[in-house]
Amino acid sequence: MRYFYLLIIVCVLGCQPKEDKPELDYVKIDVYPMQYHIPSSITIDFKSRIVTFSDLSQLQIIPEDCGFISDKLEPNVEFNLLHLNEEEFNELKKIINMNFLNSVRQLNYSEFYDEGTMFRISISNNDKIYATGKFLKFEQSLDKRKIFEVLKIIKKHTNSEFNKKYINDISRYLY
Repeated sequence: MRYFYLLIIVCVLGCQPKEDKPELDYVKIDVYPMQYHIPSSITIDFKSRIVTFSDLSQLQIIPEDCGFISDKLEPNVEFNLLHLNEEEFNELKKIINMNFLNSVRQLNYSEFYDEGTMFRISISNNDKIYATGKFLKFEQSLDKRKIFEVLKIIKKHTNSEFNKKYINDISRYLY
């Protein structure tokens, strides 16, 4: 009988939920919409569970001889620091995972077009860093869909009308 109690204790302790560790440590996605929008940046720090969304207005994207375009650019994205609840954080871990990293590693398509969205991605995983270096265009819609899902989570948490409009504008190229 005493072994029965010991067996019950072992079973109960063995059934404790284990924390689901994220596959990646840190992800930075620079988003460059080709149609009159300032680039933005999404950073996801999986270790500290923090997501930020901001602009890349300091990035020089307009050649000097095309300075007139800067008048047509939309206002900057406002900085957002997001603390996600457990459910949303787990959803984010499912969206941005090793499959996303492997897909990004296969990117080699960097030709500019008049419309659409390009991405520069940096990923840290177990002290190994992978970065695309240049802005690239995703060929597969599944990868664009993943970024769309991340932007939906950001849109849900932002109070900024600029950010909501920006996300709506670029989402049509991602879905």
